[in-house]
Amino acid sequence: MSKRLQVLMETQEYASFQKLAKDAGLSLGEWTREALRSFASQISPKRPEKKLKDLRKFAKYHYPIGEIDQVLSEIEKGRFG
Repeated sequence: MSKRLQVLMETQEYASFQKLAKDAGLSLGEWTREALRSFASQISPKRPEKKLKDLRKFAKYHYPIGEIDQVLSEIEKGRFG
């Protein structure tokens, strides 16, 4: 079942979006749906398998660990030789 979404905007902004949609060869409705999907995928929480994959990837690196004063001291030593 489809749902309708109404979004109010200024005329100039509407015209700008309409031109972008036309340039992309899309209707304004389809262009808007694609824009919303793209935005949602950027802010949506990652799926558990993606999080695990990222954790395994970063676990291969050796990051400084320990008390904060010691870590900051080691970072500064590394920075200045």
